[in-house]
Amino acid sequence: MGAPTLSTQMGKRALRPVAIVVLAFLPVIVVGASVVFLYTSSARDAIVSQRLSRARSVADAADALVDGSITTLTALAQTPFMRDANAAEVNAYVTEVVAQNPDWFTIGLSSADGFNITSTSAPPHSVNISDRDYFQGAMSGHPTVGSVVIARGNVPAKILVIAVPIVFSAGSRGVLTGGLRLTRVAGSSVPA
Repeated sequence: MGAPTLSTQMGKRALRPVAIVVLAFLPVIVVGASVVFLYTSSARDAIVSQRLSRARSVADAADALVDGSITTLTALAQTPFMRDANAAEVNAYVTEVVAQNPDWFTIGLSSADGFNITSTSAPPHSVNISDRDYFQGAMSGHPTVGSVVIARGNVPAKILVIAVPIVFSAGSRGVLTGGLRLTRVAGSSVPA
């Protein structure tokens, strides 16, 4: 190879100012990229934290709704007219309870064989819930929340079934169930 030509030397001299400018702005580019990365990361963390906080609030609201509803059904199961299992009297009372509280879809009273004695949504002895987990849990003596949310057929909203045990005045056992609308909780769902 020979000595560099005049045009090669001039090309290298022309690139020097470009190289100096690039080296001068390189720290600005690196710092700018770091700031953008940190801002993006911080914003992402804030969004995740906000969604987690909202999810906790929704879960707390759902827990409070279910706990309060279990308490309501347990109190109803202790009333004399409920324990007497007088279908007309029970149905008149629970119809009023359902009408005054929009969280309830239905309330029903079932005997130990699983057939309904009365219900605000079905005629007596027309529904058998003996195979349902909430019925079986309540028959074992514990308030139970159904493992499935009902959202099909003629049901206008998502329904969670809660069941509590009841001992009738005659000494036999049964179950008081309530279909709880999840509309209020579903209305405060967590954004995606």
